[in-house]
Amino acid sequence: FSKMTKLIVEPKTARLFRDTDTFGKMDPYVTLNCGSEKKKTKTHHSGGKNPSWTDCLNVKCTDTTLTVTVWDEDVGSDDFVGCGTIDVATVVANGGFRDWIKIYHKGKEAGEVYLEITPVSGKTKDAFYSSTMPMYAPAPAPAPAYTTPSYAAPTYATPSYTTPAYTTPTYAPTAYTTPSYAPAGYTPTYTAPASYTAYPSAPAPAAPTYYPSAPAGYYPTAPAPAPAPVGYYAAPTYTPAPAPTYPSAYPTAYPSAYPTYPGYK
Repeated sequence: FSKMTKLIVEPKTARLFRDTDTFGKMDPYVTLNCGSEKKKTKTHHSGGKNPSWTDCLNVKCTDTTLTVTVWDEDVGSDDFVGCGTIDVATVVANGGFRDWIKIYHKGKEAGEVYLEITPVSGKTKDAFYSSTMPMYAPAPAPAPAYTTPSYAAPTYATPSYTTPAYTTPTYAPTAYTTPSYAPAGYTPTYTAPASYTAYPSAPAPAAPTYYPSAPAGYYPTAPAPAPAPVGYYAAPTYTPAPAPTYPSAYPTAYPSAYPTYPGYK
């Protein structure tokens, strides 16, 4: 293309992903820069993230790149939303351009702008279309404005718990039957079943044998000790001597009080 190319640029609408306003809606507008040429659309007040414009801008391109920038108009200084570029030579070679271009902010996609660009002949101000210019569909309608949904915090009803009334359980007394015990001295009788052989009664125990007491002065002889093992010296065992037996203190028969002498009467 020549050193200076004239383009008719019509920014139609935008779909913005980045919102620079914390409260309210943005007021977007578009600027076009190509070399020393700079053009600007009108501001779509409260256009938010889906603004639209009706401007038809004549741009004299002295550079190979057309820069498209979206701004948010604010009091004081405007906020940068994002920008994108398009190659002027490609637009002229194709006889025009009608499509979306992406805009970026710090390397991240910030949205896209729909443009209609028409090259203008150097001898006339009228726009012309090349026979090779593709037929594009008309610009799509602006996307509906996106409203951030507001979510109400759910309300939770505090459950009310009623303590159940406690009833002391009643227990029916168990019928008590006084046991019947056999009277003292009662011996139960056992009858052996038919399939068993009855055992004879145990014999009566023998009467104990009692030994007479030893007479006074009697010392029983101690049993002989067991023999001492070989090589073992056992102390001698002494058997006490039997108690001596003394005659009666008085004789059993006494002589007559007076002896009888012969010849004495």
